[in-house]
Amino acid sequence: MRFRLLAFLAMVAGPSVIVAGLFVIVAGFSVRGSAQRPSLTAALWDGYSQGPEHATPRQPSSRRVHRKLSPTPLAALLAQALASNLEIRAAEHAFLAAQQLKPQVSTMPQPRLMLREQSVGNPLPLGGYNDSMFAYVGVGVAQEFPFPGKLRVRGEIAQAQAAVTRQQIRSIRRSVLRRVAFAYFQLAYAKGILALLQQQQSLLQQAHSDALLRYRNGAGSQPDVLAAQLRQTALLQQMERQREQAQLQQIQLRLLLNRQPHSAPVVPEPLRLVRDALPPAADSPLLAQQRQLLQKRKLQLRLAHKSYDPDFSAQYMYMRSANPFPDMYQLSVSVRIPFFWRRKQDAEVAQAVERAAEQQTNLDEMRIELRAAIASQAAAMRTARSNAAIACNALLPQAQASLRSALLAYGNGQGVYGDVVRASDDLLRVQSGLLKEELNARLAQARLHELIGGFSGGKHRHRHGDQQ
Repeated sequence: MRFRLLAFLAMVAGPSVIVAGLFVIVAGFSVRGSAQRPSLTAALWDGYSQGPEHATPRQPSSRRVHRKLSPTPLAALLAQALASNLEIRAAEHAFLAAQQLKPQVSTMPQPRLMLREQSVGNPLPLGGYNDSMFAYVGVGVAQEFPFPGKLRVRGEIAQAQAAVTRQQIRSIRRSVLRRVAFAYFQLAYAKGILALLQQQQSLLQQAHSDALLRYRNGAGSQPDVLAAQLRQTALLQQMERQREQAQLQQIQLRLLLNRQPHSAPVVPEPLRLVRDALPPAADSPLLAQQRQLLQKRKLQLRLAHKSYDPDFSAQYMYMRSANPFPDMYQLSVSVRIPFFWRRKQDAEVAQAVERAAEQQTNLDEMRIELRAAIASQAAAMRTARSNAAIACNALLPQAQASLRSALLAYGNGQGVYGDVVRASDDLLRVQSGLLKEELNARLAQARLHELIGGFSGGKHRHRHGDQQ
């Protein structure tokens, strides 16, 4: 509208009016810009000095008012995972099924009931029954008797297998708790990075407006405006990536907690530096499982040695004949002799010996791997703590001082917009690096809890095994 008025005045009054009109327009832009915005240096530095947890990015207006969800502690999610996770439930049912194996294998074989009919001189049933004493109808029972000790060893093997399944439950519980902790901490990390990006977007939006105003007033350059627009677009791309990562972690948590797909999202607590000591060493379920497997192999070796012992079977039958022939009674006992012991029993014992030696090797290997994994995760946690301390005590103050200097120079007209962007990127890099070190420390701590215990999943009680 002002430019149309200026053109009309030029047609009427001449060039002098044009110069005066331009002066009025420029002054109007300057007054309007300065009245609507505070200084760039103050706005940018106030936002960055507060940190990511105090960021208040501009939110789009919406008529729908969403209820703000309060953060959920990790311990509550761990307790829910112990109570609701389907993988844990399946392992518990497998343990209950394994407990039913011992009475099956340690019980005597089922007896056999026999009915017998013998004909003489005629293939038809009861042929010659009234003519010969050798024609009869009989009923009997038969029973197998394993050599004493075999059933007891088989029951001990089944009990050892149930103990292995029990340790599998402990291992699965710890694995589920570790995955819940991983998803929780990675969600908190994505939320923290997103807050930093939103804070920088809000501040750079104001910087872009200031650069555009300077360009209109002739005090700035077009590359500053284009660089500000490019940085805004790059921030939008980074924010979308963090939202995607947060959504993936929400899906993982719903899966582990057995929640519905459209349930309320988990709001994590902000990441904080790990200051707890290393969890005390406890019995690893993986190591206990290998020990139970070794015990099972030793029992199988005992059973293989007992395969040299013979098994017995007994049979009793009552045979009734027609009058005047007398009834008959039959008792028979049989023995199963390991006649081919060189090809069968010797090979069975040798196989059991090799399997026991293999399991002993697996147990020794598991001990070495477990010690190495514990040392590796403990070192990773200590390294993350050291890096976080360096970032807090040195890098973060230096990055803040660099941004303060760039803002002061730009506000005084002695610097360029690119220096402000680089300084703000450096500060963002330091802040995101600090969050990354806190995440690494938390992940290493969760892995240590899986290896040697230490998860606190609430006071949920379990029927099978501990809650670690």
